[in-house]
Amino acid sequence: MLGFVALPASAEVKIHDPVVSVLAKPYGIEKRIRLASIDALHFGPDGKSRMVLTLESSGVKEVTLNRPAFRVECGDASGKRETLGELQVGQIVFPVTDGNEVVRRSYVVELRSELSGAEFTRKIREAAGAGRPIRFIGRSDMVVRSDGAEDFSRGGLKLELSGTTRLGRSFKPMWHSSVKKLPACGLKR
Repeated sequence: MLGFVALPASAEVKIHDPVVSVLAKPYGIEKRIRLASIDALHFGPDGKSRMVLTLESSGVKEVTLNRPAFRVECGDASGKRETLGELQVGQIVFPVTDGNEVVRRSYVVELRSELSGAEFTRKIREAAGAGRPIRFIGRSDMVVRSDGAEDFSRGGLKLELSGTTRLGRSFKPMWHSSVKKLPACGLKR
């Protein structure tokens, strides 16, 4: 048994470090983690914003990403890729699951973009609506555990999460007059 359930093809993880990619292959990390949807955008003053993402995973290993930071890119109608902004969050944990169980968790991540909230929203909507890939590419520390013991870890690992991405059923952008009104970063409770 490989210890993972293959999820439907969508925005999946790709590990750019060839050594870690080989180490991770038995755990199915590149097949068991995917971006299910972008659920909300929260725009605050002074360029401080948040994005709410839902991630899906399955497997008998726990995978933790510490301090992940990703550039958000999407293609336009001509196929040219454009950077929309950067995402950052303290930690993302993909838990151990039983059998064929798939776990869905939503995370609030910090979003920084030079674009206005309206322009960022328009570009994300167009890419998702046209089925064009949205790509998150960056670096993170990764730890893989089973039964509480660490199997392996790597710092500053180059990761990519890319593919066609859908917007959540209740997707909407929201504007806030105060930073205090933005949702807290991390696992959405």
